[in-house]
Amino acid sequence: MSVVVDGVTNLACDDTTFFLVFDDSAQIQCGSIVPTDIRVTLPSGLPNPVVSAVGYNCINGFTDSVLVTVLNPFPAGTSYAYTKVGNDGNTFLSECGSSMPELDSIALVITDSSVLVVDSTSALVGCVFDKIELTFNQPLFCFGIASNGSDFTVVDANGNNIPVTGALCGGAANPNAPYSANLLTILTNPGTTGVGPLYVISNIGSDGNSIANTCETYINANDTIAVVTVLTYIPVNFGPDVTQCDRPPYPILDMGVLAPTAVFNWTLNGSSVGTNNDSLLANQSGTYIGVVGVGAVCSGSDTIVVDLLAIPTVTITDGATALPDTLNLCPGDPIPSLSSTTTGTGYQWFNNGVAVLGATTSTFTPTSAGLYSVQSVATGAPCIGSDQIRIIINSAPFTNIGNDQTICSNQAAPVLSTSSINGVTYQWTANGSIVTGATTNQYQPASPNSGLNTYQVTATNAAGCSSSASMNLLVIQINAVALGNDVSYCAGVTPADLDANTTGAISYQWYNNGGIITGASNAQLTPVTGQNDNYIVVVDFGSGCTSTDTVAVSFVTQITVSTTDVTYCQGSTPGALTASSTVSGLTYTWSFNGNQVGAGQSFVPTNGTGIYTVVGDFNGQCNGTATANVTEIEVPQAMSITGAANYCVEKQ
Repeated sequence: MSVVVDGVTNLACDDTTFFLVFDDSAQIQCGSIVPTDIRVTLPSGLPNPVVSAVGYNCINGFTDSVLVTVLNPFPAGTSYAYTKVGNDGNTFLSECGSSMPELDSIALVITDSSVLVVDSTSALVGCVFDKIELTFNQPLFCFGIASNGSDFTVVDANGNNIPVTGALCGGAANPNAPYSANLLTILTNPGTTGVGPLYVISNIGSDGNSIANTCETYINANDTIAVVTVLTYIPVNFGPDVTQCDRPPYPILDMGVLAPTAVFNWTLNGSSVGTNNDSLLANQSGTYIGVVGVGAVCSGSDTIVVDLLAIPTVTITDGATALPDTLNLCPGDPIPSLSSTTTGTGYQWFNNGVAVLGATTSTFTPTSAGLYSVQSVATGAPCIGSDQIRIIINSAPFTNIGNDQTICSNQAAPVLSTSSINGVTYQWTANGSIVTGATTNQYQPASPNSGLNTYQVTATNAAGCSSSASMNLLVIQINAVALGNDVSYCAGVTPADLDANTTGAISYQWYNNGGIITGASNAQLTPVTGQNDNYIVVVDFGSGCTSTDTVAVSFVTQITVSTTDVTYCQGSTPGALTASSTVSGLTYTWSFNGNQVGAGQSFVPTNGTGIYTVVGDFNGQCNGTATANVTEIEVPQAMSITGAANYCVEKQ
């Protein structure tokens, strides 16, 4: 048995659903119904997508009707439904499994006999207007209304054209309008005037059509849609009287008239308070009257009473002076006790907007940072006065310059440093005095004093919060050790003590040729007699600070002095006698015949021929002796020959 549609029900203009009803003798399988089994087209021939198709009241898997839902509402006219092989591979199946023929066309006929009419009681405008609002007896098809207002022409009783600047459906412009609405707003220029009545005439707008209801039954072009009454007065309405606390926002009284030729007048308790604007800020108590006039006969007015109730004045102080809105504190700063004064009655303190239980007196002491406020109620009125203060405890910058240190006086002072933080300033002090120019996070003392020095850095951030760190620098004074020049002694002589005594020394240690001398820990040391040594002393001033000096001690075992003889001619000056020795540092004296005749390593004899003795003395401890022969040679006299003489020449 084939499937045959017996009819269509529940189909009306502006609907998106309808029922396909089948012959009672030919029920269909519910499982064979899918949305793709059906295609729907509008009277325009455009498709209307099927959103869903479901069997209605399926019993034992069979039904005699299908509920179809389409995407767009149906307009008036004839739409068509077609069966198709859907995504399930078939059309609707009968009980026996027979498919409904594909492309069966089912006419969906919708007629619209309604008439789109404006409620005449709503067609009113003031004698100065900027819009015409029309309420229709049925919803309009909003997407058929051109937002530029080209669907309408408006003329007044004298035939003057009233410029139309736009149109709104349901209070919004296409494409933001709802699908349908009964309210149509035709926009005109602000301050529009015209002689009543006004006639609203339909046009074929820029969208290619006039206006229509939701069945898309369009009004004919040039039809008069509405006759609008122009009132002889300007509607002015300030609303009901206002009673509020004396604080912003104050009411704004607005006459709502933007006509360029409008004349305004405002009075408060009978006295003029403005003549130029269509609105007024009512920030004083009293009776306000606003009057507006356009031309000779067009006017309007309204009266409103504004009662501004006094608000208590509340001020938070520290008990003496008013505190700022924000109080910045630093760690360790005491949080002040807050006091409040008020012209009202009673107190209630709040912490971060939460009422503090029991805090209902004029004073309150916070225990932490936060937003604190206090409220007071006006006498005989519901107005509440308040004041608030935000307490901020800012963090202090971190500072740390390390542990105490000890250095020797011959060492450079360490570089002291704390963390560098953006926006933080630094100042160093030495022994309690500010160090000029030491304003960075690092500082190296140039010449610390001997003994204990205390250095401190103070870091201050933008909030004015500071922290300090300090350290002690102990400078151990090292004094030079002076053992003197190298010394020599004669063998068998007991040498003088070496003395390393110096101020500040706490211990001594002597070394001999690089080796430690056991037990030699005094300031003085007696060198070993007859032993040539280099003596070293290390003086300890504490904390590893030391000073060192070295001296050589040597012993002379034998002194040998040598000199040379001198021979000279009679009548001339003899050459100098010179003494020498392998031992340095000797003192020389010269004697002749037991009498001292000179001193020094060189000596010019003046006593003539003889033996001269030189003694080389070593520090009065020992000496060596040498002699020199000084010989004066007699010069022969020249031979004198007188008279003649004959000589024989000896023959060879």
